[in-house]
Amino acid sequence: MDSGERRKRILHTLETAAVPISASTLAAQSGVSRQVIVGDIALLRAEGADILATARGYTMMPTAKDAFRGRTASVHHSLAETREELMTIVRMGGAVLDVIVEHPFYGEITGALNLFNEEDVEEFIEHQAGLPNGLLSDITGGVHMHTLACKNKVEFDRIVAALDSLGFIVK
Repeated sequence: MDSGERRKRILHTLETAAVPISASTLAAQSGVSRQVIVGDIALLRAEGADILATARGYTMMPTAKDAFRGRTASVHHSLAETREELMTIVRMGGAVLDVIVEHPFYGEITGALNLFNEEDVEEFIEHQAGLPNGLLSDITGGVHMHTLACKNKVEFDRIVAALDSLGFIVK
């Protein structure tokens, strides 16, 4: 199979997969190296494919017709409450796409999270615990925002209300 056919196959595989797929798995399916798959993913992204890299592999970003995307109001919580915040969001059907902080000198700083389920959250919490510098929100005293992907605006509003009931929404 040539490279164009391989990229079409990768895209189809990601579009139909229910869970993220690792570059190693895609490489084994295609009979090429993991590095070739990483290059293919970069080319597919350059062509406009909404492919997300997660801790567990590649997945497709929900499209506008499939999901509502919005931003929560400002959120504030301690490091110890991070797991509760993120689990609340994914348990209610949302995906945490990123974290955004407003730095006084650099302006808006965004970090990709791509947390789609409880397993993603647990992996994020475990990985974060091993880092010496903590979370991006540490530089703003715990104040941050998340871009969420949800099924619709009603689900988004329910998630924000749940975060508010936990005292995480800054008014």
